[in-house]
Amino acid sequence: MKTKTETQGKMSWQKLLIAYLDFKSLREQSSYNYQRYIESFTRFFNSEFTDIDSITHEKVSNFRNHILCVRQCKNVTWNSYCRHFKALMKFGIENSLVAQKKIRLIVC
Repeated sequence: MKTKTETQGKMSWQKLLIAYLDFKSLREQSSYNYQRYIESFTRFFNSEFTDIDSITHEKVSNFRNHILCVRQCKNVTWNSYCRHFKALMKFGIENSLVAQKKIRLIVC
C-alpha cells in the first residue's frame, strides 16, 4: 500500500506552507514571516530547491552560511528560520506530507 506522500507526488515548500497556513490560525504577522522565510529559502536555491525531498544537510549549511556570513545576520535570525522550518516539517510529518527523516536535516 502506498503512503500519502507516494500517492500525492512531490511536496513543494509552497504546497506545505499553504497547507500549514490553512490549518493553523496564525496572526497576520506570523503568516507573513512564514511566507518570507520560505521565499528566502527557495530564492536562495532557485528551482533546485522546490521539492522538499531535495533537502540535504549540505544545502541547509550553505543557506545558514549565506544568512550568517553573506547577509551578516545575527544568530537569532537563523534561529527564527529554524523554528519556522521545523514547525512546517513537523506539521508535514504529522500529516504524512513529508518523510520523517527530513526533519533531522534542518540543524540549528
